[in-house]
Amino acid sequence: MIRLKELMEEEYKALMELLLLLKDQYFILLSGESIPLDMITENINNANKLIAKKELVRREYQKENNINLQGVLKENIEIDKQYKDIKALIYELQTQKEANEQVLKQRLNFTNKILTLINPNRSVSTYDARGNFRR
Repeated sequence: MIRLKELMEEEYKALMELLLLLKDQYFILLSGESIPLDMITENINNANKLIAKKELVRREYQKENNINLQGVLKENIEIDKQYKDIKALIYELQTQKEANEQVLKQRLNFTNKILTLINPNRSVSTYDARGNFRR
């Protein structure tokens, strides 16, 4: 059980690192910088790979030792608390990811509107026989 606890601690630390990177990405998105955004995206991808590796190691350990996680959670209070902390952290990660996506979508919409203003579509739109636009 000690090994399982250690593996869960490592997974928690990797998830926390990802959360910090997502928060950094959020502030970079708000600042409008593009070069740091590219660098942080690479770091986020590396953090995701690390998390996946840690999770695979934990699952492999559980499989090799015939450990039922639900049973362990009922028996061991420390592992149960750690499991709940990981679940809460994953929820926080999802929330931060959604916030970053919203900011990114807003930036893209703004950029597209500015580009349309600068260089509008000069073709004349007409209707076809079905009432749809033809350009």
